[in-house]
Amino acid sequence: NIDKHHNVFFNTGFLSIAPKMNTVFDNNNREFLDIKNQKVYSVELGYGFKSKKFSSNVNGYYTLWRNKPPSYTPTTPDGDSYNINGLDALHKGIELDFIYKILPNLDLEGLASIGDWKTISGSTANIVDQDGNILAVVDFSAKDVHVGDAAQIQYGGSLRYEIIDGLYVKLRYTYFGKNYANFDPTNLVAGNKDRESWQMPNYSLLDFNFGY
Repeated sequence: NIDKHHNVFFNTGFLSIAPKMNTVFDNNNREFLDIKNQKVYSVELGYGFKSKKFSSNVNGYYTLWRNKPPSYTPTTPDGDSYNINGLDALHKGIELDFIYKILPNLDLEGLASIGDWKTISGSTANIVDQDGNILAVVDFSAKDVHVGDAAQIQYGGSLRYEIIDGLYVKLRYTYFGKNYANFDPTNLVAGNKDRESWQMPNYSLLDFNFGY
């Protein structure tokens, strides 16, 4: 804490994460070969300001995620499974949030999140049959392919009005952008290496809620 209004913060860490069960056992309860933990290295630096009417935080982050498996178990049309190790991703970005008390019972809130999340490596995948035998080894590359299933850009704002103590209404607008589809790494072979995923159109949501 610099003084009663200003503060800075710093976080760093290393995580060794056991894989989820769907990347340890396939749909027939057979254990995959050569299972490895995920390794996460992360750094974050930020600044905060606080006063009676206005408060805000801004931070930047840089996270290297090694051996990050797909969120599902890829299979061939014949039901054979893939075992994927060595897929690395880099997540970096800036985040901002604030709240301004226009009146004692009326708050304006805002947020912005600008990220750049990409897979940064190629690797190999073992195709294993239902008896656990390795049928083939697939060499693929997903360098600079964006991480899927998450909007990497978000902007939002809301107004919250407290009618009486505990009873409130809130109107919120959020914009989502830079949202890519998930990809199967084993499709990124030969002429398709490092091919970017499909990017869905940007969109926004307008929400109204109230509660007591």
